[in-house]
Amino acid sequence: MDKFNRIWQLHQEFSNRRVPVKIVDLAEQLGCSEKTISRTLRQMQAELNAPLEYLREYHGWRYSPDLTEDFELPGLWMNESELISLIMLLSILETFGNGLLNQEMRRADAYITKLLEDRGLDRSAIGAKLKVLPIAQKTPPSKTLYSISEALFKGRQASIQYVDFEQQTSERTISPQTLVYYRDNWYLDAWCHWREDIRTFSIARITDVRLQDATAKSIEKAALERHFSESYGIFAGQPTRLAKLKFAPSIAREISMQHWHGKQKSEWIGQSYLLEIPYHKSEELEMDIMRYLPHVEVLEPVELKAAVAARIRESYEKFCN
Repeated sequence: MDKFNRIWQLHQEFSNRRVPVKIVDLAEQLGCSEKTISRTLRQMQAELNAPLEYLREYHGWRYSPDLTEDFELPGLWMNESELISLIMLLSILETFGNGLLNQEMRRADAYITKLLEDRGLDRSAIGAKLKVLPIAQKTPPSKTLYSISEALFKGRQASIQYVDFEQQTSERTISPQTLVYYRDNWYLDAWCHWREDIRTFSIARITDVRLQDATAKSIEKAALERHFSESYGIFAGQPTRLAKLKFAPSIAREISMQHWHGKQKSEWIGQSYLLEIPYHKSEELEMDIMRYLPHVEVLEPVELKAAVAARIRESYEKFCN
């Protein structure tokens, strides 16, 4: 354990108790010698102005009760594991953020790098040992994401121009509710004043954003959760159908360890695995089923089975004719 971690742990110990602690007990807790603890306490007093006091009658140390509430370790003080966790998060943001947060996080990254160097850790070496592989990632314009975020955090309505999956463009006024990062892409849950209902918009499909002065319509958290948790996929809504999928023994065990939906039901049929999922729109479910062909069979409903079959036929015609 290095000096920084010892100081951090001692600070936590003294902050959480008022009874003096003997050096021998502190040494046992931190797994180091009594001499090391004594040296660290002197450093905390001299370099950090820690309100340490020694009570001879208890043969122990504590923070002075009159000064404890006003004392904190100066600067951004974290132990080694917290720093490594934070640098991992920054590395992931660097990959997933498409440059959106890089400039804003640069100062924080530099400061964290300095703290790591003080502990003998190499920031670049940590980053080199992380591999993040975003798949099918859409890159929304920075200005679009910032404008949507501004409307969301300020509680204001926004007018947007939106291009749907069929390339149809529409003008809408929305009240942003929640930003969602889902399967490597950004989405926005919002109240659509045109449809007068809750909708999910792909940020990458928003081509223009204009903030309005009007206050955003507030939707209760429970209503949002009901809307977006009842059905399968990011574009949820009230479920209207129940999918029944039968997975072959070859992948049954793998599927049984996966969580597809909050209200899924499952059972084993011999060595096969039956999964039941409520859904409203089938597009995302169809694509997920296609990933597991030919090891999955759609039992119900007929409409879903026909939709998957149509995708298979279309693919066959393109690649095999």
